[in-house]
Amino acid sequence: MAQITGNLNDPMGNGIVGVTIKITSDNTETVLYGLTSTNVTAIGGLYDFNLNFGTYLIEVLLDGIYIRTAVVVVDATVPNVLTLETLITDHAKFVPSTIDS
Repeated sequence: MAQITGNLNDPMGNGIVGVTIKITSDNTETVLYGLTSTNVTAIGGLYDFNLNFGTYLIEVLLDGIYIRTAVVVVDATVPNVLTLETLITDHAKFVPSTIDS
């Protein structure tokens, strides 16, 4: 299991409140398959959630617009505590280069 915790900030370093982080399980071998969890950043852009070992689609949206998406694998190589950025940067199996709206 990994704890994903941190703050989402704008380029000026200010926390962004109200960013939606959708996590959909792609663990076909478990009862969690297709289960979606939605987290919304709090004051200061704070987020905090746990993920069991498995594969997940991570979608980050601001005002309903996708700003980041990736398919990530949480396994024994993932640190026990890490940020969303580290999870996407270091443990993604797929990250689209751009998202067209």
